[in-house]
Amino acid sequence: YGDAPVADRKKTFFTFDLCVPPSSLRYADNQQICREFARGQRIEVFDVDMGIGSHALMEEGLARAASTVVGTDSHLNILGAVGSFGQGMGDVDITFAFRTGKTWFEVPQTVKVLIKGSFSSPTTAKDLTL
Repeated sequence: YGDAPVADRKKTFFTFDLCVPPSSLRYADNQQICREFARGQRIEVFDVDMGIGSHALMEEGLARAASTVVGTDSHLNILGAVGSFGQGMGDVDITFAFRTGKTWFEVPQTVKVLIKGSFSSPTTAKDLTL
């Protein structure tokens, strides 16, 4: 990444919720590198004592209705619980977002599906979507 500043440090965060405590020296070193980068960029860090990163973002009001959140966690879709769009991405995409403050999403065409009637127990709406 180098020394270039992030596009918007108020919208950039680090969370550590995997490999806590670090399962190897490599993970520990990586977490320390991220902390040092965050300190140099004045980026807020939700460290290992803050719990699950996506939950911390909701609890702190950083993920909220109509917001978009990107990160390296493939489970960010849980942010939909508060009306936020959460999307996991790869390192290159996240680096681009850090540097530019932007990303892009290809939005597919929508399909309208009308369901008439009701499901028989124990069938649920999730069964329909699957």
